[in-house]
Amino acid sequence: MAYQDNANGGRTTVMKFESPCIGSSNTLLVSTPDTYTMVVKDANGCAATATPVTVTEITCCPDLTAAAPVVVSSESSCTACILSGGVIAPPVTSCPAGSTLQYSTDGGSNWSSTLPIYNPSAAVTVLTRCECDTDTNTVSPTSSVTTVPGVCTMPSVPTGTLTIVNSTCTNCMVSGGSIAIGTVNGTGGTLEYSTDGGMNWSATLPTYNQTGPAQTILASVLAANGCRSNSTQVGQTTPGTCTTPSAPTGTLAIVNSICTNCMVSGGSIAIGTVNGTGGTLQYSTDGGINWSATLPTYNQTGPAQTIIASVLSVNGCRSSSTSVGATVPGTCTTPSAPTGTLAIVNSPPRRVL
Repeated sequence: MAYQDNANGGRTTVMKFESPCIGSSNTLLVSTPDTYTMVVKDANGCAATATPVTVTEITCCPDLTAAAPVVVSSESSCTACILSGGVIAPPVTSCPAGSTLQYSTDGGSNWSSTLPIYNPSAAVTVLTRCECDTDTNTVSPTSSVTTVPGVCTMPSVPTGTLTIVNSTCTNCMVSGGSIAIGTVNGTGGTLEYSTDGGMNWSATLPTYNQTGPAQTILASVLAANGCRSNSTQVGQTTPGTCTTPSAPTGTLAIVNSICTNCMVSGGSIAIGTVNGTGGTLQYSTDGGINWSATLPTYNQTGPAQTIIASVLSVNGCRSSSTSVGATVPGTCTTPSAPTGTLAIVNSPPRRVL
């Protein structure tokens, strides 16, 4: 290379480039990255060597006119009412050589070469672009994929009430209680019931507990995805009870029979102080096998009567029995026949003249 040196009388100075690879030349076409030294020589042969210059290769950007490849999204799903699964996978194709695939999940404000993590509960739009490795201002058109995560849908709360017939006490036995579906309705899954505050659930209507305890019945809907609706009370049982009356108190007024004119009579039974509540006062003279609300008739000649009493309630329950009196009939004792013979002295016959 030559140039005119006006500072030295306008003489021409030849500039040459030297390289360990190509030697010395005053014309240099750089086609290989290398370290180059510039030597300036004047007409007298004097030379000055400049600081070596390193020339690096500048690679041109690839064609980035096509849109970037898109990521592959596998969506999450709801199982046991929990969202799980879902993944964002790299594109099946790559960016052109000389460029790097980048991702953005904030609309392009920030870019990263790290693949985004899938959000199982919220949709995310993933932008992709190819960025030139040697010129960050050169990028491809963006592509986008929006994830569609699964949704755990909660069923609606059931409505309506059960048809409950409560048990009653008949013949001192509680029975007759029942539970039917009534107007209870649930949608979006399986209608289920609980009688223990929601700890356990069953699709079968609960069985009425005839003798208690009372049952508070909740209902909810269990969806196929495992989500359960809020529960609601749909009924409560009030079982009947059999109340046994208290045992009677007091004693009968008994007048025992006596023997008069060799005839036993005069015995009687009256209510006396006997009292019973909670039902009908009844009496038995055969140890409780048979009962009657009528006072027993006094057996004048016996045998003796042991009288017990109890109370029979309208629900058929009988109180325990208690002894309220016993008869002691009188007896007529016939004397024994006399024994022996009389001493008889007959008078002499009277002579008739």
